[in-house]
Amino acid sequence: DRCREILGGGSFRGVFNEGKLVGFCGYRPQQLSRTQHRGVIGPFFVTRSYQGSGAAKVLLAGVIEEAKSNSLAQLELFVDTENLRAMAFYERQGFERVATHYDSVRVDGQSRNDHLFTLRL
Repeated sequence: DRCREILGGGSFRGVFNEGKLVGFCGYRPQQLSRTQHRGVIGPFFVTRSYQGSGAAKVLLAGVIEEAKSNSLAQLELFVDTENLRAMAFYERQGFERVATHYDSVRVDGQSRNDHLFTLRL
């Protein structure tokens, strides 16, 4: 129920199987006049048991379609540099790695790096 409430807020999208939430992603079109041609995706998550099932592809396709319908020119997302499976997925969907953000987050005091991916719409 809490997940449905969060999804109802407008900045998150979900994918369900038989009424069960199996994946979600954040989607935020930018609001400033200089950046309103862009949208940011993240976080993006699919439960382990549904990875490889097509759920992520359905979820991402919905976000891409919404971005196109709102005349966005570009989508952006960050992926941990060690998440090879996610990077391969995004590249199969047409995203391109354009930069590395060093020390982007710290997990349990450990620095992590992210790659920035973009998709031109």
